[in-house]
Amino acid sequence: MSLVSAVQVRCPSCNTPFTAQMHRAIDATKEPRLKELLIQGRFNLAQCPQCGVQSALSAPFIYHDASKSLFYCFMPMNMGGSAIQQQQQIGQLTNQFVSSLPPEERKGYMLQPKLYLTMQSLIDDILAADGITKEHIEAIKQRAALLQDIAQSQSVEELERKVKESQDKIDDLFFQTLDDYIAQAQEENDLETAQGLSALRDEISLLTRPEGEIAQQAKQLAAEREEMLDKVINERDQERLRTLVSEGRPLMDYSFFLALADRIETAQASGNEIEARRLTKLRDTVLAMIDEQDEAARQSLMQAAEFLRTVIREQNPEQYLRENADRIDDAFFAVLNANIIEAQRRKDENAMKALAAIGTVAASILEEKAPPEVRLLNRVMRAEPEQRRALLQEERALLDDRFVALVEQMISQLPEENADLAGELRQLRDMAIDVRAQG
Repeated sequence: MSLVSAVQVRCPSCNTPFTAQMHRAIDATKEPRLKELLIQGRFNLAQCPQCGVQSALSAPFIYHDASKSLFYCFMPMNMGGSAIQQQQQIGQLTNQFVSSLPPEERKGYMLQPKLYLTMQSLIDDILAADGITKEHIEAIKQRAALLQDIAQSQSVEELERKVKESQDKIDDLFFQTLDDYIAQAQEENDLETAQGLSALRDEISLLTRPEGEIAQQAKQLAAEREEMLDKVINERDQERLRTLVSEGRPLMDYSFFLALADRIETAQASGNEIEARRLTKLRDTVLAMIDEQDEAARQSLMQAAEFLRTVIREQNPEQYLRENADRIDDAFFAVLNANIIEAQRRKDENAMKALAAIGTVAASILEEKAPPEVRLLNRVMRAEPEQRRALLQEERALLDDRFVALVEQMISQLPEENADLAGELRQLRDMAIDVRAQG
């Protein structure tokens, strides 16, 4: 169990006083998130509410991992005091932590915590206990530095050159590091950074995967992006432009704005300053519209996150979900899925089960409100393939043109990589037509 206290802090940047939360202990098996924050260098960070600057809170704390019988104590070198006073602090902190545990969890190894004077030495030993070597840590640092360098590319050509020069280091560890940054941005509700990094990931993935089909997909994506850029540049009506930005948002990524910057440079190079200024103003307008739409999406996600937290705290989650069924939307499921993925990453089985149960209930509530043909399609697709014909025969009255049209609509909306699911849906459509014909 963590020991938490409120401390008074003065911002080192703007000198604003504020109250921050400080943890005096980490129980890694019960609170894996605190362990992750420690390893990431983000443990006990206080953020100024005035200017946003983050500063580290320097204080001793206990680190405990019952699964490995680890019991460490971090004592910052800048704490001062005599050796006797420091030992008294360690003893007091140890007693507080041990006393917070149930009697059956108190172990003999807790009587003599291993002392650390630097944060890095503590983190190195924690990672070593997890089987992560210093070489692996160094490799992660190299991938993070490479990622930062690639992300600073100012043109498509520079991005392609950097990726090509670093092919040997753009491996599974590189993408894992990138995914960690994306997950971190999502957890902090930094939607803009998460989307930017996701778009960068897609670009790097396309540049490093084998030629052939993937190259063709990249070519198609580039063509769609170029077409969207032309539409945006040629649109003079602000409302229609806003609609274009909303519809084309997935294409308006890192490469989109690099291509727009190339158009601006071309206009300047040809001496067409009027067009260059127009395109520059257009870029600012599109960015403002994207910011506005992203902010609306961020607010929606924040509201969904608060709703999910309330659902989790409720004694009867299903009843609360039914009473607030109008709040079960795409944003809610996006937040729910993000939390499930995070729980899987932390290997938190209890959280995974609780969140999955909430998802099941929420989906069933939505399904109850769905049209009959949608409910039937969901039931059939959840059933085993050998049971589907029997289900369709039971609900023969629903196998009308609307049902067949629904299946065909789903097939048409599936991307190429979901060929297997599209095949299942085609079989289901043919089966429904056959059952209906048998009357």
